[in-house]
Amino acid sequence: MRVLTVLGRARVHQPDADAVIDAALAADIPRMMEAVVAAGVQFPGVFTPRAVRLLERAKIDPEWARDVAKRVPYPSLELAKLASALTTHIVDGFTVDTSVVDRARWISEHALRLGGVGRRAEALAANQEVVDLRRELVGLNRAAHLPSLARAVLNLAGRLALDFAHGVGLPL
Repeated sequence: MRVLTVLGRARVHQPDADAVIDAALAADIPRMMEAVVAAGVQFPGVFTPRAVRLLERAKIDPEWARDVAKRVPYPSLELAKLASALTTHIVDGFTVDTSVVDRARWISEHALRLGGVGRRAEALAANQEVVDLRRELVGLNRAAHLPSLARAVLNLAGRLALDFAHGVGLPL
């Protein structure tokens, strides 16, 4: 984090600081993404866009992405795209062994993060998928999973209401 703070401040006076920032972020993507989560809001538009570009191309461990995604505050205008990139890695990293509970939890988080960056249609589809997964869980253990289904339906209703106002809807 100190490195980013120093580089963020140096950027004002040193024209070559941007190249050093790019090199520093790329040198150790996991460690530097964690630093961006901690320091990114101090330097709006400096670290987060670069971090997102690196994450989009990087092969990262989904478990690491889960750990870091939990630390990204919500809402955060500065870190919203970073959070969306992390949850994309998480959802794309699901395996056949990923439990339905984990899938529902992370797809729900992904829907929230997609909505936060204006990707409304994708967020709506993800919310619908969460409802479907929660219904499946209710079929297995009604008492344990009914409250989660209720929250998922409420989230979907909220997304539908918001998207209706923006002219986005579910495909028929």
